[in-house]
Amino acid sequence: MNLRKKIRKILLENDELKLSFLKLMDRFGIGHALEVSGGTDKFLEITGLQKVELVRQMIYELFDEVSFIEQSSYYNKPILRIYFDSDDNPANIESWFANQITNTISEYTSDNVIVCPYWKPDWDWRKKEADVYIDTILLKYDNLGNVINENYLIKNEDEKSKKKLLKEETEDQLEKFFIKMWDKQKEKQGVVFYDEKLIKMLGLEPENITHRIRKYYVDYMGGHEELERNVKNFFVGQTFSTNDLQKNDINVGGYDFVFKIVGVRFGQTKIPLGNGDLECYASFDIIEGNVTVFSGENFDLTDHDSISDELWWQLDQEIKDLIEDFMYKIINSFGIEVDHIYLEWG
Repeated sequence: MNLRKKIRKILLENDELKLSFLKLMDRFGIGHALEVSGGTDKFLEITGLQKVELVRQMIYELFDEVSFIEQSSYYNKPILRIYFDSDDNPANIESWFANQITNTISEYTSDNVIVCPYWKPDWDWRKKEADVYIDTILLKYDNLGNVINENYLIKNEDEKSKKKLLKEETEDQLEKFFIKMWDKQKEKQGVVFYDEKLIKMLGLEPENITHRIRKYYVDYMGGHEELERNVKNFFVGQTFSTNDLQKNDINVGGYDFVFKIVGVRFGQTKIPLGNGDLECYASFDIIEGNVTVFSGENFDLTDHDSISDELWWQLDQEIKDLIEDFMYKIINSFGIEVDHIYLEWG
């Protein structure tokens, strides 16, 4: 079970501290999570992970050339066999890469997790103190580009068989997991959102999986039409500000304004001119606010007469882009995918 699967299991216990570290790891990486948690030992205590699980995920995250890792034991300690690609193939590439991994893990964990290539001599202190042994194996290919490393091929076939056997069971567990989570959210906060960030944090990024989870959410919430009503109720007649945009990770630059959504409706593009995708049409007004442009000048966004036509054309486009990005994120949090949002002044 890799790091994300382990944390996915932990999430079922609804532990807010562990969830916060999952978010921290996904956004800033394992290195930052280790630092903020107060060190490797504290991080392992919070997450309940084993050192070998941490090492495995760090290798995947920090070394793009790694293709696959398998685990077994060596002198009663875990050993990770790391298959990797390289454009440069000097004679010592495998030992060089093993040392790179060893030194990197040492630096990130401040030597609280000792990784050692299994072939190191007995007098090397890491050999005696190792928490995890590693073996790095350069992938080899035939003339058709097929991997010919025997162990790699056996492991890959084994993984394919397991995935095929567990597919239906996994899909069923996935739906149950999210329904249970949404039930808890509804009970706690009265509203349930489709949290795309959380889905990515859980490592459920392949498109076929996210599409399935979105369908679970739409069904859970009562169907697409009900969700469209929820979106309209959220927006229409309500005021928002650039602070709301920033809370949704939207860079507002020199803008500081309050706006009101006047109207929202949905429609589909028509075939053959369109492809039948869902589109959103919305109108808005700026109630108050200003913008500081690149030159340092400040303009009142409600006083169009003080702004030249050329500058206003630019500001108009930027304002619409900001509000459009905000609406995309909010609409997506309701589980609705829109192909395009068309904005106009109310």
